[in-house]
Amino acid sequence: MYGSVRLIEDLIRSGKSVLILGRPGVGKTTILRETARVLADEAEKRVVIVDTSNEIAGDGDVPHPAIGRARRMQVGNSSLQHNVMIEGVENHMPEVIVIDEMSTELEAIAARTIAERGVQLVATAHGNSLTNVVSNPTLSDLVGGTQTVTLGDIEARRRRTQKTVLERKHEPTFDIVVEIRERNVVTIHPEVGTAVDRMLRGISIPQETRRLQSNGLVETKIEEMPGTESEFQSTPFDISDLTRQRPRRNGELNRPEKTSTNGINRSGGNFSRYETDTAITNESTTSVFAFGIPKNTITDVIAELNVPVTLVDFKDVAEIFVTTKSHYSRRPSAIRKAERDGTTVHVLRRGTKEQITQWVGRFFKEKTHPKNQQ
Repeated sequence: MYGSVRLIEDLIRSGKSVLILGRPGVGKTTILRETARVLADEAEKRVVIVDTSNEIAGDGDVPHPAIGRARRMQVGNSSLQHNVMIEGVENHMPEVIVIDEMSTELEAIAARTIAERGVQLVATAHGNSLTNVVSNPTLSDLVGGTQTVTLGDIEARRRRTQKTVLERKHEPTFDIVVEIRERNVVTIHPEVGTAVDRMLRGISIPQETRRLQSNGLVETKIEEMPGTESEFQSTPFDISDLTRQRPRRNGELNRPEKTSTNGINRSGGNFSRYETDTAITNESTTSVFAFGIPKNTITDVIAELNVPVTLVDFKDVAEIFVTTKSHYSRRPSAIRKAERDGTTVHVLRRGTKEQITQWVGRFFKEKTHPKNQQ
């Protein structure tokens, strides 16, 4: 159908690889056929069509005039389409390869191989949106693929995200994705790599919507696609992994956001009112239970600095539970119970007198110079 490619003609002439998505019957093959004709006749490029089911140019010996001067390669067995794709690149010196209905993992790998050789790809695939392709394990490789990555504590806090996340594996095979909404309405993702990265992080995605009006003009509108964080959930970031966090430069702590008053985070998991070794309460006298730290050393330091701290022998009555990094990493039952009960947990690097003095000294400083009095 002449003119059916008008909405995306500038994209296919740009030399970038284009993936066309849409439900069955929406007109993907019609656009693909016209794309081959425009690139072969008007743009004067060497175009090769991998015609698997003979939908593009028919099954006769003479190709349909709708594809212009484009060269057609018929596929004897649909399961061997990936071989024909590679053969077309190696033997016919194409500038553009047009492929209808990419549906297998081998075809996705072959398409990536072709793109890496500098050949422009124009292909179609079943799927309503870019989100569907990212979620499809067979076709996700076309837009960069996904892999599970475990972040370090610092990077997880910087992103304010969970510990294990999905990230894009490699550069996408197709530079541009076109979603056919209706016959004369398309949505375009001009930067597929950026769009997939933002999608996996749950960030809104700017997308371009084009509509062909009855007078022949193209209406263009930029919209924000809402973030899809809930569709790409991985292992939640356990709040206990923040035990070694440090204050920001302005003195404020990195804390989990949007917590309710009963200590339940957004993912539904319980967590204690954890604070680091710099988070200090401002009450008159504070009871502290030491776990895995010499009590005599703490008692001596408290006496030397004369801070309002009472060392208690029972953890159930303590307001602060202090331990070392090595003990905390083993997660004994005493620490787990303290976190379940909501007791504030302080973690020191080591149980040396120097570390304890620094911790108690900060306690003394906060006691004598509370922030709200500055």
